[in-house]
Amino acid sequence: MSGAEAPVPAEIPAGAREDEDRERFLAAIAEGLADADAGRVHSHTEVVARIRARFAARSK
Repeated sequence: MSGAEAPVPAEIPAGAREDEDRERFLAAIAEGLADADAGRVHSHTEVVARIRARFAARSK
């Protein structure tokens, strides 16, 4: 192997990968709930209106 090649990382066991995925998923849920509790959320209708306004010029 030349000095420019990066070493291949060891394979992560599937169970450990699933645990990491679960932890990230639960953290994302906690962040979303914190945003909702703090009032940092928008209704679906508001989001659709903003997207349509932003991309209206591109669709013509």
